[in-house]
Amino acid sequence: MHTAGLFDIGVFATDSRGLTSAIIYREFMVLPYTPPRNTITMSRHNGFEKDIFLNLQSVYSQLSVNEVIKNNDFSIRYRIQEVGEDWGPYISILDFTTEETSSSEITATYIRNTVENAFLELDNANDYNLQFYISDRLSKVYNTINIPAGIPFVFEGQEGRVSFGMIPDWESPAKLQSGTDILATDI
Repeated sequence: MHTAGLFDIGVFATDSRGLTSAIIYREFMVLPYTPPRNTITMSRHNGFEKDIFLNLQSVYSQLSVNEVIKNNDFSIRYRIQEVGEDWGPYISILDFTTEETSSSEITATYIRNTVENAFLELDNANDYNLQFYISDRLSKVYNTINIPAGIPFVFEGQEGRVSFGMIPDWESPAKLQSGTDILATDI
């Protein structure tokens, strides 16, 4: 049933002789529910550094009965995989905050977006996948985010090589290399 509200249900029994009992009606309540809805953004500091920033919000249903929240088994876990390697174990995030955002929903928030409180440190030469496992009492939701290797905006390398938006191709004789568009104007 996908509709929340107050409903009546009728129950009766039929025995092996085909005799049917009277219908007994009872009222029941269907609570509004949706699985956790997650918004997750991750990035490297300056697009290149080892520090990983995270902004995570998850909205989940309260399932409130007589003003008592029944959906109180909410958790956030993640695991890390260097691309091409095995997944690591799940790690719990325990210090998220929660706020009642409507009469039927709660928003969990976890933000780590400065160098001083970065979410993780990951080698900037490698690509990583992070899988988030977010669950409440009734549902489990998985979100996988890719963190690519760090790409510097400007890189000054050996022998005076300069690159924009890429690590220089050391085999190329070009001293100026670009992994993105360049607009040159005559001033």
